[in-house]
Amino acid sequence: MIILDILKWIGIILLVLLLILLCVLLLVLFLPIKYYGEGTYNREQQYALFKARWFWGLVRVRATFPRKPYFSVKILWIEIIKPKQEKQETQEALQEEKSEPLTKESTPAPEEKKVEQTVKAERSEKKQDELLESVEDTASSSKKPKEPIWDKWIGIKEKIQYYIGIINEQETKDLIAHCKMRILKILKSIRPRKLRCCGTVGFASPDTTGYLFGGYCMVSSYLGKNVILTPDFENEIIDVTGSLKGHITVFVLGWNALRVYLDKRLMRLIRKLKKGGR
Repeated sequence: MIILDILKWIGIILLVLLLILLCVLLLVLFLPIKYYGEGTYNREQQYALFKARWFWGLVRVRATFPRKPYFSVKILWIEIIKPKQEKQETQEALQEEKSEPLTKESTPAPEEKKVEQTVKAERSEKKQDELLESVEDTASSSKKPKEPIWDKWIGIKEKIQYYIGIINEQETKDLIAHCKMRILKILKSIRPRKLRCCGTVGFASPDTTGYLFGGYCMVSSYLGKNVILTPDFENEIIDVTGSLKGHITVFVLGWNALRVYLDKRLMRLIRKLKKGGR
């Protein structure tokens, strides 16, 4: 009976641990990582801020640049990655030590001069021997028969034709379409849910400004009503402010990446590419 009770409690503890691990795994996969960013760009100020938080603020990331660059990662109140601080005092001390002139100059003895001269002579002899050996090696290599350039060109042409044939195969086209679909799903899942941007943009050439805002008008319906840019054809100016907010789910990223990785067509394509037309 005692052994059965011990086994029962061991089973209960293991079951509780498995449930805890399962809950943690589900939280990691399905709990979104929320991010927020804002920025300003003009002649007087260039500033950007990025923040991310996960597990109701348990893990926090913060970064600012280029004014006073700052990057930190915190779990609760513990700072895991601290911002890099420039150690100016230590650098200045090292520079001062390097710049200090030598107060005492030691005059070499005559015996030391002789030793230095013999060492220099030996080094010069070694250099001469190395030069002679390199000249002999080049002469011997020039005597060896070289592969004709025409044969190399034919080999390169065959490889190019081999890779073009792989790309034109229907299976490869289907794989590219599948990868494209998965990438679009990933981009759709991580895109900002809220995007706001407003400002005035003008370049030195009015033509460049016109081309830019022609492209902006083409995609303005996809950007939304909160993205408003005003052209300035008379002045050269860039004054833009904006912010964005969204979330990322690990499950969506991992699931789409796993579907591409486990695709048998990808494995067959990799094997064909490794052959390289041989």
